Amino acid sequence: MKNNSFLFFLRIGGTLLLIAAIVAGMLASVNALTAPRIAANELAEESAAVGGLFGGEVERTDVQGDFPEGVRNVWRVSSEGEEIGYCIYTESQGYGGIIGMMVAFDADGAVGGIRIVEIAETAGLGSRVDSEDFLCQYLGMTVPRSKAEVDAITGSTVSSYAVTEGVNLAVRAYQMIGGQKDE
Repeated sequence: MKNNSFLFFLRIGGTLLLIAAIVAGMLASVNALTAPRIAANELAEESAAVGGLFGGEVERTDVQGDFPEGVRNVWRVSSEGEEIGYCIYTESQGYGGIIGMMVAFDADGAVGGIRIVEIAETAGLGSRVDSEDFLCQYLGMTVPRSKAEVDAITGSTVSSYAVTEGVNLAVRAYQMIGGQKDE
């Protein structure tokens, strides 16, 4: 009797192992098929966001450097072969998760625009940092700001300060590539 129960459990275990292997193989296949399309879509979204910040079709070139933690990408932006500024993608920790933003610097080295591209903040509270009314206070910025200098959104100060940290990271990264220095 013991021998039969052992074979039963071995057969059930083997069947489960086979099913798990087949499902894992199917998931790996789907991932392999969709990964290039997902990467292409992310690249297209980034390009559209950069173009939106600079007002049209632009070319971007990666800038390499030893940037502070939280700086994901730095691009030199040009239009029709002429450099028009820089765009820096930063990530900072908000209340509900990572807040990813693109910060555009104009030819004069000032913040010319900000676009929140990744946000997991509470709807109606922390998500309000994506509003133009809030983001416009950073326009023209050339040096990092302290939290005291920012008009935080009531009820979502953590999210507000996360955006400030993201913009400050972008300013520091811009300074590292030869932008304006602390005044």
